[in-house]
Amino acid sequence: MNGSRYVPGNTIELRGTFTDAGGPADPSEANLIVRYPDGTRVTYVIGDDPEVVQVAVGIFEVEILADLVGTYWYRWEGSTTKKSADEKYFVVIPSAVLVGA
Repeated sequence: MNGSRYVPGNTIELRGTFTDAGGPADPSEANLIVRYPDGTRVTYVIGDDPEVVQVAVGIFEVEILADLVGTYWYRWEGSTTKKSADEKYFVVIPSAVLVGA
């Protein structure tokens, strides 16, 4: 999803994958930080926030509603036997159909 483009109103799946020794591994601690186009930051913590869903060993997802036009940045970070982090972004462009709606 790095650099993907959407129009407002889409639900976007933000997926994080954690590995150790070349294979998938569940982190001992991890979180997702989302920075919205308006500058708001929201942190989701694995094991604390119900929005974080484990879909397989070492793979987690959070769904967010992308209703603001602009760039959304997100960062998964966590620890297995070592710390890791990954940042990606996607862009919400104005609707060509709903202009002025």
